Amino acid sequence: MELYLDLLDGEGPLRARLERSLRAAVRSGRLAPGAALPASRVLAAELGISRGVVVEAYEQLTAEGFL
Repeated sequence: MELYLDLLDGEGPLRARLERSLRAAVRSGRLAPGAALPASRVLAAELGISRGVVVEAYEQLTAEGFL
């Protein structure tokens, strides 16, 4: 699955920017309901960020009901 995430846009910690980008993907329909997200290790490697940042973002968005 190709999922364009813009982490350069906006301010704040990297985790917050990843969360905003994933929320935007859900709201716009680029990330369809029930679609499988990339594994945290895979997404972290693709974005060049730590896996912990991805895990924390996934956990937060799951808690908010986005994932």
